[in-house]
Amino acid sequence: MKKMKRLFIILCATLLTFTTIIPSNAATKKVISKTKVRSIIRKNTPSLKGKTLQIELDTDDGVRYYDVAGKTSSKKYEFEVDAYNGKILAREWKARKIKKGKKKLSKTQARKIIDKKVVARKSQKNYKIKTDYENGIFCYEIEFNTSTRKYDIIINATTGTIYEQDWELRTKKANIPTSAKISKNEAIRIAKNKFQSKLGLTSKQAEKIRIAKSKLEKDDGRYVYDIELRYGSYECEAEIDANSGKILDFEIDIDD
Repeated sequence: MKKMKRLFIILCATLLTFTTIIPSNAATKKVISKTKVRSIIRKNTPSLKGKTLQIELDTDDGVRYYDVAGKTSSKKYEFEVDAYNGKILAREWKARKIKKGKKKLSKTQARKIIDKKVVARKSQKNYKIKTDYENGIFCYEIEFNTSTRKYDIIINATTGTIYEQDWELRTKKANIPTSAKISKNEAIRIAKNKFQSKLGLTSKQAEKIRIAKSKLEKDDGRYVYDIELRYGSYECEAEIDANSGKILDFEIDIDD
């Protein structure tokens, strides 16, 4: 009878441990499969159905994503897809051939085409247009933002056709599960304060400190912010612990 009771207790403990582990494992963040990524891309761009797609998992600045490339007879495509939720973060296509036409569009005419085929003018912010050449053919490169995206478009100024169209989300939130307790902005603030103190800058002078790099990386099993700052000819490189905010490494050099 005692053996039976011990066996019952052990069994209950095992079941309790199992039920405790299952929810924890189920909550673990996992990347979506490449099969799922193919489905997302082909739904977004039907012309890629049946086409071979090159898919690689990549990480940049705390964002884990799938880098996807594919092509049709007329265009080459590249995508960035959030590795966890499948959201398209960036999309680019480029015509495989460019032909020269007889007419020459003005900048105003080129913009009207963009307004009609890509994004209405009322949604465009920080609009810029400049002359460009692709394989010796006169083009316009047009850049602008919307509330959510950054666009870069090249239009053939001799035919009025769009040769290349590239957009990416204006903000890409870090999605890698980390123990980071401080934000990127807080890490930058910590590095700036140290830089200001080392150079003996006033608050007004410190406003001219430029951010050259701010990236979340995994180093020796822990997450750190890699920060690079500039002030005049001075360069600063700092490594900030993403969990504690502690400065792990700090160097100042003069750019010759």
